[in-house]
Amino acid sequence: MDLRVAFLGFYYGPGGGIARATVNLARGLRLANADVGIFALSMHPQWRSLAEEGGVDVVAPREGTIGKLDYLRLMYDFDYKLARGLDSLLRNSGATFDVYVVSDDAALSFARFKGDRRLILWTHGEISLLLINSAWARTPARRLASVLFPRVLAEHRRLSRGFDLIIANSRLAKEIAQFTYERVPSGIVYLPVDTEMFRPVKDPSGDYALAVGRPFGEAGEALLARLARKVPLVTVGGLRVPGARSLGYIQSSEELARIYANAKLVLHTGLGEYFGYSVAESLACGTPAVAYDVGGPSEMIESGRNGWLVTTEGEYEGVVARVFEEGYGPEVRESARASALRFSIDNVTREFLRILKTNLVLW
Repeated sequence: MDLRVAFLGFYYGPGGGIARATVNLARGLRLANADVGIFALSMHPQWRSLAEEGGVDVVAPREGTIGKLDYLRLMYDFDYKLARGLDSLLRNSGATFDVYVVSDDAALSFARFKGDRRLILWTHGEISLLLINSAWARTPARRLASVLFPRVLAEHRRLSRGFDLIIANSRLAKEIAQFTYERVPSGIVYLPVDTEMFRPVKDPSGDYALAVGRPFGEAGEALLARLARKVPLVTVGGLRVPGARSLGYIQSSEELARIYANAKLVLHTGLGEYFGYSVAESLACGTPAVAYDVGGPSEMIESGRNGWLVTTEGEYEGVVARVFEEGYGPEVRESARASALRFSIDNVTREFLRILKTNLVLW
Protein backbone atom coordinates (compact mmCIF):
# COMPACT_ATOMS: atom_id res chain seq x y z
CA MET A 1 0.00 0.00 0.00
CA ASP A 2 1.44 3.36 -1.06
CA LEU A 3 0.37 5.30 2.02
CA ARG A 4 2.47 7.20 4.55
CA VAL A 5 0.92 8.01 7.93
CA ALA A 6 2.36 9.98 10.85
CA PHE A 7 0.80 9.86 14.32
CA LEU A 8 1.32 12.97 16.45
CA GLY A 9 1.04 13.62 20.18
CA PHE A 10 2.76 15.58 22.89
CA TYR A 11 3.04 12.86 25.52
CA TYR A 12 2.41 9.13 25.43
CA GLY A 13 2.78 8.11 29.05
CA PRO A 14 2.81 4.76 30.88
CA GLY A 15 -0.43 2.86 31.00
CA GLY A 16 -2.23 5.39 28.82
CA GLY A 17 -5.12 4.19 26.68
CA ILE A 18 -4.44 6.79 23.98
CA ALA A 19 -0.80 5.71 23.78
CA ARG A 20 -1.79 2.05 23.48
CA ALA A 21 -4.38 2.90 20.81
CA THR A 22 -1.90 4.96 18.80
CA VAL A 23 0.71 2.21 18.80
CA ASN A 24 -1.84 -0.52 18.01
CA LEU A 25 -3.28 1.35 15.03
CA ALA A 26 0.22 2.20 13.81
CA ARG A 27 1.13 -1.50 13.99
CA GLY A 28 -2.04 -2.38 12.10
CA LEU A 29 -1.18 0.05 9.32
CA ARG A 30 2.33 -1.41 9.07
CA LEU A 31 0.79 -4.87 8.67
CA ALA A 32 -1.24 -3.33 5.82
CA ASN A 33 2.11 -2.27 4.28
CA ALA A 34 1.76 1.45 4.97
CA ASP A 35 4.80 3.50 6.01
CA VAL A 36 4.14 4.69 9.55
CA GLY A 37 5.87 6.95 12.05
CA ILE A 38 5.02 8.23 15.53
CA PHE A 39 6.25 11.67 16.55
CA ALA A 40 5.98 12.84 20.15
CA LEU A 41 7.78 15.15 22.54
CA SER A 42 7.84 12.36 25.10
CA MET A 43 7.06 8.65 24.86
CA HIS A 44 7.34 6.03 27.55
CA PRO A 45 9.77 3.18 26.71
CA GLN A 46 6.87 0.72 27.07
CA TRP A 47 5.21 2.17 23.96
CA ARG A 48 8.39 2.86 22.05
CA SER A 49 9.40 -0.80 22.33
CA LEU A 50 5.97 -2.06 21.28
CA ALA A 51 5.88 0.29 18.28
CA GLU A 52 9.39 -0.53 17.10
CA GLU A 53 8.76 -4.26 17.47
CA GLY A 54 5.89 -3.74 15.02
CA GLY A 55 8.13 -1.98 12.50
CA VAL A 56 6.92 1.53 13.34
CA ASP A 57 9.46 4.35 13.37
CA VAL A 58 9.40 6.44 16.55
CA VAL A 59 10.82 9.94 16.98
CA ALA A 60 10.51 11.08 20.60
CA PRO A 61 13.42 12.87 22.30
CA ARG A 62 12.15 12.32 25.85
CA GLU A 63 11.18 9.18 27.72
CA GLY A 64 9.55 8.34 31.04
CA THR A 65 6.88 10.25 32.90
CA ILE A 66 6.29 14.00 33.09
CA GLY A 67 5.79 16.25 36.09
CA LYS A 68 2.58 17.87 37.26
CA LEU A 69 3.46 21.24 35.74
CA ASP A 70 4.21 19.60 32.38
CA TYR A 71 0.87 17.82 32.57
CA LEU A 72 -0.93 21.13 33.11
CA ARG A 73 0.80 22.49 30.02
CA LEU A 74 -0.90 19.77 27.99
CA MET A 75 -4.16 21.55 28.82
CA TYR A 76 -2.91 25.10 28.34
CA ASP A 77 -0.61 25.31 25.32
CA PHE A 78 -1.74 28.89 24.77
CA ASP A 79 1.74 30.03 23.74
CA TYR A 80 2.02 27.05 21.34
CA LYS A 81 5.35 26.02 22.83
CA LEU A 82 4.52 22.31 22.73
CA ALA A 83 3.01 22.52 19.25
CA ARG A 84 6.02 24.44 17.99
CA GLY A 85 8.31 21.77 19.43
CA LEU A 86 6.36 19.00 17.69
CA ASP A 87 6.45 20.91 14.40
CA SER A 88 10.24 21.29 14.73
CA LEU A 89 10.55 17.57 15.42
CA LEU A 90 8.74 16.80 12.18
CA ARG A 91 10.71 19.28 10.12
CA ASN A 92 14.05 18.14 11.50
CA SER A 93 13.25 14.53 10.69
CA GLY A 94 13.05 15.38 7.00
CA ALA A 95 10.22 12.86 6.58
CA THR A 96 6.98 13.67 4.77
CA PHE A 97 3.67 11.84 5.00
CA ASP A 98 0.36 11.69 3.17
CA VAL A 99 -1.65 12.22 6.36
CA TYR A 100 -0.82 13.40 9.87
CA VAL A 101 -3.05 11.97 12.61
CA VAL A 102 -3.27 13.82 15.92
CA SER A 103 -4.27 10.93 18.16
CA ASP A 104 -4.59 12.90 21.40
CA ASP A 105 -6.87 15.91 21.81
CA ALA A 106 -4.24 17.42 24.11
CA ALA A 107 -2.23 18.17 20.93
CA LEU A 108 -4.98 20.18 19.23
CA SER A 109 -2.72 23.23 19.20
CA PHE A 110 -0.61 21.54 16.52
CA ALA A 111 -3.27 22.69 14.05
CA ARG A 112 -1.62 26.12 14.31
CA PHE A 113 1.33 24.65 12.39
CA LYS A 114 -0.64 22.68 9.84
CA GLY A 115 0.83 24.31 6.74
CA ASP A 116 0.02 22.18 3.69
CA ARG A 117 -0.28 18.96 5.70
CA ARG A 118 -3.42 16.80 5.55
CA LEU A 119 -4.38 16.81 9.21
CA ILE A 120 -6.71 14.32 10.92
CA LEU A 121 -7.97 14.44 14.51
CA TRP A 122 -8.73 11.04 16.04
CA THR A 123 -10.73 12.41 18.93
CA HIS A 124 -11.59 10.84 22.26
CA GLY A 125 -13.60 13.90 23.25
CA GLU A 126 -12.89 17.53 24.02
CA ILE A 127 -10.12 17.50 26.63
CA SER A 128 -11.22 20.75 28.28
CA LEU A 129 -14.27 18.92 29.64
CA LEU A 130 -11.89 17.34 32.14
CA LEU A 131 -11.63 20.73 33.78
CA ILE A 132 -15.21 20.54 35.00
CA ASN A 133 -15.07 16.85 35.89
CA SER A 134 -15.14 16.07 39.61
CA ALA A 135 -12.41 13.46 39.21
CA TRP A 136 -10.12 16.21 37.86
CA ALA A 137 -10.98 19.02 40.30
CA ARG A 138 -9.79 17.19 43.42
CA THR A 139 -7.40 19.89 44.70
CA PRO A 140 -7.73 23.67 45.23
CA ALA A 141 -5.21 24.31 42.44
CA ARG A 142 -7.17 22.21 39.97
CA ARG A 143 -10.46 23.80 40.99
CA LEU A 144 -8.89 27.20 40.38
CA ALA A 145 -7.61 26.07 36.99
CA SER A 146 -11.11 24.94 36.07
CA VAL A 147 -12.30 28.55 35.71
CA LEU A 148 -10.34 28.63 32.45
CA PHE A 149 -12.73 26.11 30.89
CA PRO A 150 -14.59 28.64 28.66
CA ARG A 151 -11.36 30.04 27.25
CA VAL A 152 -9.84 26.59 26.62
CA LEU A 153 -13.03 25.37 24.93
CA ALA A 154 -13.22 28.44 22.68
CA GLU A 155 -9.57 28.03 21.65
CA HIS A 156 -9.96 24.31 20.96
CA ARG A 157 -13.10 24.94 18.91
CA ARG A 158 -11.13 27.38 16.76
CA LEU A 159 -8.21 24.99 16.38
CA SER A 160 -10.48 22.10 15.39
CA ARG A 161 -11.36 23.96 12.20
CA GLY A 162 -7.79 23.37 11.01
CA PHE A 163 -8.32 19.62 10.65
CA ASP A 164 -9.27 18.17 7.27
CA LEU A 165 -11.00 15.25 8.93
CA ILE A 166 -12.23 14.39 12.41
CA ILE A 167 -12.75 10.76 13.43
CA ALA A 168 -14.25 9.80 16.80
CA ASN A 169 -13.20 6.78 18.85
CA SER A 170 -16.72 5.99 20.14
CA ARG A 171 -20.32 7.10 19.74
CA LEU A 172 -20.01 9.22 22.88
CA ALA A 173 -16.85 10.87 21.54
CA LYS A 174 -18.72 11.65 18.33
CA GLU A 175 -21.55 13.34 20.24
CA ILE A 176 -19.10 15.31 22.38
CA ALA A 177 -17.15 16.45 19.31
CA GLN A 178 -20.33 17.66 17.59
CA PHE A 179 -21.21 19.72 20.65
CA THR A 180 -17.81 21.11 21.60
CA TYR A 181 -15.95 21.40 18.29
CA GLU A 182 -19.10 22.09 16.25
CA ARG A 183 -17.77 19.60 13.70
CA VAL A 184 -19.43 16.35 12.69
CA PRO A 185 -16.89 13.48 12.78
CA SER A 186 -16.72 11.53 9.54
CA GLY A 187 -16.92 8.19 11.30
CA ILE A 188 -15.98 6.13 14.32
CA VAL A 189 -12.73 4.21 14.69
CA TYR A 190 -12.68 2.43 18.02
CA LEU A 191 -9.47 2.02 19.96
CA PRO A 192 -7.85 -1.20 18.69
CA VAL A 193 -7.21 -4.16 21.00
CA ASP A 194 -4.41 -6.64 20.45
CA THR A 195 -6.70 -9.68 20.55
CA GLU A 196 -3.76 -11.99 19.93
CA MET A 197 -2.12 -10.79 23.12
CA PHE A 198 -5.32 -10.29 25.14
CA ARG A 199 -7.00 -13.68 24.90
CA PRO A 200 -8.56 -16.26 27.24
CA VAL A 201 -6.54 -18.79 29.22
CA LYS A 202 -7.44 -22.38 29.86
CA ASP A 203 -9.12 -22.98 33.23
CA PRO A 204 -9.07 -19.39 34.61
CA SER A 205 -8.92 -19.15 38.39
CA GLY A 206 -11.84 -16.70 38.52
CA ASP A 207 -11.31 -15.99 42.19
CA TYR A 208 -11.10 -12.18 42.21
CA ALA A 209 -12.66 -9.05 40.79
CA LEU A 210 -10.36 -6.67 38.94
CA ALA A 211 -10.41 -2.87 38.64
CA VAL A 212 -7.98 -1.28 36.17
CA GLY A 213 -6.96 2.30 35.50
CA ARG A 214 -7.11 5.62 37.27
CA PRO A 215 -9.41 6.88 40.03
CA PHE A 216 -12.89 7.77 38.74
CA GLY A 217 -13.89 10.27 41.40
CA GLU A 218 -14.87 9.88 45.03
CA ALA A 219 -18.10 7.98 44.34
CA GLY A 220 -16.32 5.38 42.22
CA GLU A 221 -13.58 4.92 44.79
CA ALA A 222 -16.11 4.59 47.62
CA LEU A 223 -18.01 1.96 45.63
CA LEU A 224 -14.83 -0.05 45.07
CA ALA A 225 -13.96 0.22 48.77
CA ARG A 226 -17.35 -1.24 49.71
CA LEU A 227 -16.96 -4.03 47.19
CA ALA A 228 -13.48 -4.83 48.53
CA ARG A 229 -15.10 -5.69 51.85
CA LYS A 230 -17.40 -8.21 50.16
CA VAL A 231 -15.31 -9.88 47.42
CA PRO A 232 -11.57 -10.31 46.71
CA LEU A 233 -10.56 -7.20 44.75
CA VAL A 234 -7.34 -6.64 42.80
CA THR A 235 -6.42 -3.24 41.34
CA VAL A 236 -4.01 -2.33 38.55
CA GLY A 237 -2.76 1.16 37.68
CA GLY A 238 -3.27 4.28 39.76
CA LEU A 239 -6.14 2.90 41.83
CA ARG A 240 -5.55 2.59 45.57
CA VAL A 241 -8.57 1.01 47.29
CA PRO A 242 -8.68 0.13 51.02
CA GLY A 243 -8.95 -3.62 51.41
CA ALA A 244 -7.89 -4.37 47.83
CA ARG A 245 -4.64 -5.89 46.63
CA SER A 246 -2.84 -3.29 44.50
CA LEU A 247 -0.49 -4.51 41.77
CA GLY A 248 0.44 -0.98 40.64
CA TYR A 249 1.31 -0.28 37.03
CA ILE A 250 1.89 -3.38 34.90
CA GLN A 251 4.34 -2.68 32.08
CA SER A 252 4.14 -6.14 30.53
CA SER A 253 1.16 -6.67 28.22
CA GLU A 254 1.52 -10.42 28.67
CA GLU A 255 1.23 -10.09 32.45
CA LEU A 256 -1.70 -7.69 32.19
CA ALA A 257 -3.51 -10.10 29.86
CA ARG A 258 -2.95 -12.95 32.33
CA ILE A 259 -4.44 -10.85 35.15
CA TYR A 260 -7.48 -9.97 33.04
CA ALA A 261 -8.04 -13.54 31.90
CA ASN A 262 -7.99 -15.04 35.40
CA ALA A 263 -10.42 -12.54 36.94
CA LYS A 264 -14.05 -13.47 37.52
CA LEU A 265 -15.19 -9.91 36.76
CA VAL A 266 -13.69 -6.62 35.66
CA LEU A 267 -15.22 -3.63 37.42
CA HIS A 268 -15.51 -0.29 35.64
CA THR A 269 -16.92 2.43 37.89
CA GLY A 270 -16.40 5.50 35.68
CA LEU A 271 -19.22 7.65 34.35
CA GLY A 272 -17.40 9.69 31.70
CA GLU A 273 -15.33 7.14 29.80
CA TYR A 274 -15.35 7.72 26.04
CA PHE A 275 -14.22 4.16 25.25
CA GLY A 276 -12.92 2.09 28.16
CA TYR A 277 -9.84 0.01 27.36
CA SER A 278 -10.18 -2.01 30.55
CA VAL A 279 -13.60 -3.22 29.41
CA ALA A 280 -12.48 -4.01 25.84
CA GLU A 281 -9.35 -5.86 26.96
CA SER A 282 -11.20 -7.83 29.63
CA LEU A 283 -13.78 -8.96 27.06
CA ALA A 284 -10.96 -9.99 24.72
CA CYS A 285 -9.61 -12.15 27.56
CA GLY A 286 -13.03 -13.74 28.00
CA THR A 287 -13.76 -11.98 31.27
CA PRO A 288 -17.16 -10.27 31.62
CA ALA A 289 -17.33 -6.70 32.88
CA VAL A 290 -19.68 -4.66 35.06
CA ALA A 291 -20.14 -0.98 34.21
CA TYR A 292 -22.66 1.83 34.31
CA ASP A 293 -24.99 2.05 31.33
CA VAL A 294 -23.28 5.16 29.93
CA GLY A 295 -20.40 6.07 27.65
CA GLY A 296 -18.03 3.73 25.89
CA PRO A 297 -18.61 0.66 28.10
CA SER A 298 -22.32 0.68 27.23
CA GLU A 299 -21.33 0.31 23.56
CA MET A 300 -19.44 -2.90 24.32
CA ILE A 301 -21.47 -4.69 26.99
CA GLU A 302 -24.67 -6.57 26.24
CA SER A 303 -26.13 -6.93 29.70
CA GLY A 304 -26.51 -10.54 30.75
CA ARG A 305 -24.56 -11.82 27.74
CA ASN A 306 -20.94 -10.65 28.04
CA GLY A 307 -21.26 -8.59 31.21
CA TRP A 308 -23.71 -6.42 33.09
CA LEU A 309 -24.82 -2.80 32.75
CA VAL A 310 -26.25 -1.04 35.80
CA THR A 311 -27.71 2.36 36.62
CA THR A 312 -27.29 2.65 40.41
CA GLU A 313 -24.64 1.87 43.01
CA GLY A 314 -27.02 -0.53 44.73
CA GLU A 315 -27.57 -2.41 41.49
CA TYR A 316 -23.80 -2.48 40.91
CA GLU A 317 -23.12 -4.03 44.32
CA GLY A 318 -25.97 -6.48 43.84
CA VAL A 319 -24.65 -7.74 40.48
CA VAL A 320 -21.13 -8.25 41.82
CA ALA A 321 -22.39 -10.08 44.91
CA ARG A 322 -24.69 -12.30 42.84
CA VAL A 323 -21.97 -13.23 40.33
CA PHE A 324 -19.55 -14.21 43.10
CA GLU A 325 -22.26 -16.23 44.84
CA GLU A 326 -23.86 -17.91 41.84
CA GLY A 327 -21.16 -17.71 39.15
CA TYR A 328 -21.97 -17.86 35.42
CA GLY A 329 -21.82 -20.39 32.63
CA PRO A 330 -18.98 -20.84 30.10
CA GLU A 331 -21.12 -19.18 27.42
CA VAL A 332 -20.57 -15.81 29.16
CA ARG A 333 -16.79 -16.01 28.68
CA GLU A 334 -17.31 -17.23 25.10
CA SER A 335 -19.62 -14.30 24.36
CA ALA A 336 -17.19 -11.86 25.95
CA ARG A 337 -14.37 -13.02 23.69
CA ALA A 338 -16.53 -13.02 20.56
CA SER A 339 -17.84 -9.50 21.23
CA ALA A 340 -14.32 -8.08 21.51
CA LEU A 341 -13.13 -9.27 18.12
CA ARG A 342 -14.69 -6.26 16.36
CA PHE A 343 -12.04 -4.18 18.17
CA SER A 344 -9.14 -6.28 16.86
CA ILE A 345 -6.23 -4.41 15.33
CA ASP A 346 -7.06 -5.85 11.90
CA ASN A 347 -10.74 -4.83 11.99
CA VAL A 348 -10.07 -1.34 13.34
CA THR A 349 -7.29 -0.74 10.79
CA ARG A 350 -9.60 -1.70 7.92
CA GLU A 351 -12.26 0.72 9.17
CA PHE A 352 -9.68 3.51 9.51
CA LEU A 353 -8.50 2.95 5.93
CA ARG A 354 -12.09 2.82 4.67
CA ILE A 355 -12.85 6.23 6.19
CA LEU A 356 -9.65 7.72 4.76
CA LYS A 357 -10.38 6.33 1.29
CA THR A 358 -13.97 7.60 1.42
CA ASN A 359 -13.12 11.12 2.56
CA LEU A 360 -9.62 11.85 1.24
CA VAL A 361 -8.17 11.13 -2.20
CA LEU A 362 -4.97 9.35 -1.18
CA TRP A 363 -4.60 6.14 -3.19
